[in-house]
Amino acid sequence: MRTFPALPSVALGALATTLSVAAPAAADQITRVAARARVEGPPLHELRRLLPAASGLELAALEGHRLDGSGEVARYRQTHRGIPVLGRGATLFRGPIAIASAALEERLPAQVVPTVDEPKVREALAGRLRFPVTAPPTLVIFPTAEGGVLAYRYTPRLAGMPMAPELIVDAHSGALLAARDRALQFGATARVYETNPARSPGLVTAPLTIAPSVPDRLESDSVVAKTCVDRGKVAAVPGLPSGLRVCELEATAHPNASGDYDVTPNDDVTSNLHNEDAFAEVSMYHHTTRVLSYFEKLAPSGSRATLLRGRPFVAIANLRVADGLETGLDAARVGDPSLSLVPFSNAFFAPGGDGFGSIFGVDADGLWFGQGPKRDYAYDGDVVYHEFSHAVVDATIGLGAYTFDEDGLSAAPGALNEGIADLFAAALSGDPDIGEYAAGDLGAPFVRTLANDDGCPSGAVGEVHFDSTAFSGALWAVRASLPRIEQVVFDRTLVETLLTHPRASAPRWNEFFDVMLAVFKMRASLSARALEAELDARGLRDCRRFIDATSGAVMAKRDAQGPIGFWSPGTLEVGRDLVPGAVTFRVTLPQRSGARRLEITATTRAQRTSLLSGGGTPFSPVALVTFGAPMRYRGVGHDAVTLETTNEDKRLAAQVDVPAEAQVAYVQIANKGEMAGSYDALQLRVVDVPPPATPAAAPEGDDSPLPTGCALGQGATGAAEGAGLLFATLLALRLRGRRRP
Repeated sequence: MRTFPALPSVALGALATTLSVAAPAAADQITRVAARARVEGPPLHELRRLLPAASGLELAALEGHRLDGSGEVARYRQTHRGIPVLGRGATLFRGPIAIASAALEERLPAQVVPTVDEPKVREALAGRLRFPVTAPPTLVIFPTAEGGVLAYRYTPRLAGMPMAPELIVDAHSGALLAARDRALQFGATARVYETNPARSPGLVTAPLTIAPSVPDRLESDSVVAKTCVDRGKVAAVPGLPSGLRVCELEATAHPNASGDYDVTPNDDVTSNLHNEDAFAEVSMYHHTTRVLSYFEKLAPSGSRATLLRGRPFVAIANLRVADGLETGLDAARVGDPSLSLVPFSNAFFAPGGDGFGSIFGVDADGLWFGQGPKRDYAYDGDVVYHEFSHAVVDATIGLGAYTFDEDGLSAAPGALNEGIADLFAAALSGDPDIGEYAAGDLGAPFVRTLANDDGCPSGAVGEVHFDSTAFSGALWAVRASLPRIEQVVFDRTLVETLLTHPRASAPRWNEFFDVMLAVFKMRASLSARALEAELDARGLRDCRRFIDATSGAVMAKRDAQGPIGFWSPGTLEVGRDLVPGAVTFRVTLPQRSGARRLEITATTRAQRTSLLSGGGTPFSPVALVTFGAPMRYRGVGHDAVTLETTNEDKRLAAQVDVPAEAQVAYVQIANKGEMAGSYDALQLRVVDVPPPATPAAAPEGDDSPLPTGCALGQGATGAAEGAGLLFATLLALRLRGRRRP
């Protein structure tokens, strides 16, 4: 790897340029990009030239590498007084042209000395979390909607638990700002399935792409494959008095006399041996080395150490977990040696040092593949390719899950991550359907397909996997239209996009597209034009997530696995007290002469969190509404009216009086709970409000003496009753608008 000369931290400022055309950036824009004819000189000088507004922010040199004759890349990490700013940095590419891109936090704290005693913070966390926090934190600047906050960042090493927690705590107030899981779910020859048993059911004899360097097991300098074997082990884990049931990682696949791996598959759920079959280990090694070799060929030679930084990758098959671990962390059950490990219906990539592998002695990047109740995920090459691609994304751009824009919550970062991983998996397997075999565990024909016409806003639900398909579908549509040699160029250019984009955990759709299209225009101009047209046709470059709800109940997009509803993460996952809605529903209001009321209903479903003890505060949906114009978010504020909202018996309800002049209403469902949730079948109904009852006119009385000798007119009693009825009606209307049924 070519490294640039060591550079000190330097001052750079608010980057406010756009691609090729000088124009002011949005005040809350995260990623900026500029492209010009290159000029020789120090990389930082070039970066300043491309982004002339730069001044006052620190960038520390991170790495540099050459891209096989097409140019060179320098990467920088943003710091503030030497403290890293999470998810912020800059990248300079210099080839035929120069491309600078940056994702920087401009609003930085003046005080960088913590005022909260860190051990007390850890003690307070212990009462909220399902696991102990024993390791000391690192001090970071955590970007929020209100600017950078000095914070403690904890990344506990959770022995044997399939998660990679990241906890962010305000270093001045001690408030828990965010709690999220960084684990991303999903010579010799070997007899393997070419892709997976569903698409290619016959076994083939294939050369192992990377031959094992150890004679009796599947281990090389690049990949180490092992199997999760249940030997009744109970590991000592801080915070769990009874310990934690875990498996041993062992090499169960061994070569025959010819040095080949000819192992019989066994994914028969009626067999006692299918949980630990050696074929799964062979399949994991074969497909992991195949996808690693694929990226080695795509990556410019000078970037391979960055792109494939996790070597040797650890590939684990037949993962099962302690009984009770996924259903609320039952401390007694998870450490009970008499209970067998239970199926794990998923696969995930976990970055090295995440803590999950610590109890197994694994510190490298890992692919952990479950043995589900019906399917062994290691048999499915698509899933291996997908999860390995997450490792590549993590090593380059480092995408998170969510970001925010003026319309609210956006799943763009996570959807980009999933879409890129799906594209590379489909490219390597040659088929747009992902995970046909693994999907059998879910009763579906495949996990996702790239052969789709999804777009924005129809495909948006706020969940990263669901929201990814419009993007991956656009990539696949363009790639599939190209000749074979141009498809290779396409894949390589996408890899170079990952290397050129700054490490920004939360880019918006258009911010990523600016960098991607700039790289494609330089490297593959025909593909760039087709890609630009496809993104526009799907509404992705100007993705306004407005869905019309005038014609009845709105159902969220379904996929092969069924519905998920419109998704809403919890407050701690996104680091805000109120999670905006991911979509905005629009309804045309019928014009009527009398008063109108907008009634909002939806079905809801709460989700549990795997990090907080007791689950945290429950999913708490609230309805937000504006009339006449869509609601707008600025920082943590918005201009919508927050309605009193009930959420009982899995049904949400709210209502609001409609202003007389209003012709259109905009509604979002936000979440103020720490737990995630979803809603569906949202309906916006406009109903007439009956006018208040008018008291009957009192008849004119006369002054004739009554038989009783009293001189009280008869209408007096009627008028009093009418006034009481009017008062009661008005009071009922007032209470109806305020009550929580």
